[in-house]
Amino acid sequence: MNVEEFFKRLSYGDLADLAMGMEGAGTIDPGDYDRLTSLTNTALTAIYSRFSHNRHYVKLAVTADRRVYRLQSAYVVGSEEPGAPAGYLTTLDDEPFADVVKVIEITRLDDPSTIDVGEGSVLGINDRSELGPKTQMLSFDTIFLPEPIEGDVLLIEYRGRHRLLTVPTVLSERVNVAPMMEEALESRVASAVYAGKGGELHMTKSQQLMARYEKICAIVKQEDLLQETQAYEDDRLHDRGFI
Repeated sequence: MNVEEFFKRLSYGDLADLAMGMEGAGTIDPGDYDRLTSLTNTALTAIYSRFSHNRHYVKLAVTADRRVYRLQSAYVVGSEEPGAPAGYLTTLDDEPFADVVKVIEITRLDDPSTIDVGEGSVLGINDRSELGPKTQMLSFDTIFLPEPIEGDVLLIEYRGRHRLLTVPTVLSERVNVAPMMEEALESRVASAVYAGKGGELHMTKSQQLMARYEKICAIVKQEDLLQETQAYEDDRLHDRGFI
């Protein structure tokens, strides 16, 4: 689905009664392109933060003299950003680094040359207990290691930010969202449009659309439609009574 197709769906659907939606003509008023694109970017950020639409891995090389590590492109080994500091992050298979939305899991690798999480120990994140190694998130993209060990290599699994849609709007640009989340994206964007108009009727419509967004998200989560749940085969067999 590209931006033009997404705008068409909004015009035929939730924005059909508004001048912005050209009263259901299948197009958006060109004067509203950039505003609607900006709202779409905001909605995509919310979806990517909530679900693993864009999962990535990066290796982090620990040194004994550093306890704070920022998961940012400037710290990728070989970064060509102006003024980039010494790097300690390495992406896998030369993939470009994606801006971090949320860290999912941190694993200390037994063998730094591999990415087999089964051969390492998972570090607790923001775990206040005294048991086992742990880390703290100072912010969404900054890790604090209370006791850094020279030579350790951590495998960071994280959700990456979506590729921002261009403003000024490019109608042929792709909107990267899973098919089962397209209706949720429409609802969230339309909700923001109505909320911006003010007035009791518009606010009521906005709340209804947001409720539909939440309902879709709940169904996707409950039925694991984005295949976020990770389980070993033995766990599944155990749950079914075979083990």
